[in-house]
Amino acid sequence: MAPTVAHADPLSPEGRALVAESQAALEAVYPPEDIFSFTAAELARPDTVFLVARTGTADGGPAAGCVALVDCGGYGEVKRLYVRPAARGTGAGRALMGALEAAAMAAGLAAVRLETGGRLAAALALYRRSGYRPRGPFGTYRAHPASLFMEKNLSPLPRRLAAGADGLPAVLALMQAAFAGHAGRIDPPSAVAAMDLAGLAAAASSGELWVLGEDGAPVAAALLTPAGGAMRIGRLAVAAGWRRRGLARKLVAVAEARARALGLPALEAQARVELEENHAALAALGFARVGAGAHPGHSRATFLTFRKPV
Repeated sequence: MAPTVAHADPLSPEGRALVAESQAALEAVYPPEDIFSFTAAELARPDTVFLVARTGTADGGPAAGCVALVDCGGYGEVKRLYVRPAARGTGAGRALMGALEAAAMAAGLAAVRLETGGRLAAALALYRRSGYRPRGPFGTYRAHPASLFMEKNLSPLPRRLAAGADGLPAVLALMQAAFAGHAGRIDPPSAVAAMDLAGLAAAASSGELWVLGEDGAPVAAALLTPAGGAMRIGRLAVAAGWRRRGLARKLVAVAEARARALGLPALEAQARVELEENHAALAALGFARVGAGAHPGHSRATFLTFRKPV
C-alpha cells in the first residue's frame, strides 16, 4: 500500500521518537560538530511544518518516517528527513518529499533548499532523483567540509533553447514520455514518438522551443510557431510529477508575450479528437474551439483547432 503523509506534532511521543532516531542515525556517521539539525522543540515553531509518513495498513499503520519544512521567507528548508529502516524501499521518502514540496507551494515558497552530507548516500540519491541541484551555502550556513547544499526551484523560469542546445535530448525525452500515454487512444499515432533529435532541432530552428527547468532536467516544454496569422503552440509537454502546478499556463503566457512581440493577434493550438481532457484543459486556459481537420488518409476529423485572442 502506498505511504500516506500527514501533518503531525513533533512534541508528541511519536514525533520525539522519530527525531531521536534521526539524530542517532546522523551521529552514527558524523561527529556532533558536523551535524546541523533541529530539536523536536525547534520543529514545533510556527514557521515549521512537521510531516509523518505511514505505510503498511489501510489506516496508515505506524510511523515510517518524517520530514520538516521551515519557512525561511521566500524559500523553504528541508529538515529531519528520516525513514525508519523497516520502511526503506516502500516509497516513504518520495512521499515525504512530495508532501513537503506541496506544503511549500501552498505557502507560496518559490524554492526548497537543504543542507546534507556526502556520507548520506540514500538521502543524496533521493534528492537528486527529486530534482534537487547543488548550490552554495544559504541563510546562516557557511561553507563546511561535511556539508553539501542543494536546491529545487518550485517555479522554474522559462528559457528558449536554440537548435544546437545541449539540453535537446532531455527535452525530447520529456515530450516523448508525456505523449506516450496517447498510444492506442488516437489515430493516427502521434508523430512525437517517431521524432528524433534532428527533427526537434529543425523545429527549434524554424520556430521557438521554450522550456521550464534546468539544463538536463526540463519539467515542461512547448514549440511555438507563427502560422496562419497566429502563434501556434505545439508539443506542449509537462513532466508527470509537475502537473497541476500551473506550468502549462506559464508556457501559454510565454506564447502570448511572443505573439504580441511579433504582432500576432491570437494563439492557436490543436488537440486530437479523442483527447477530451486536452479540450477541457485548453478551455480552462482561455481557448475556444474554432474548427476541425483531418490527417492525410482520414475521412473523419482527427483533430480540433482552438484559438485564444491576445
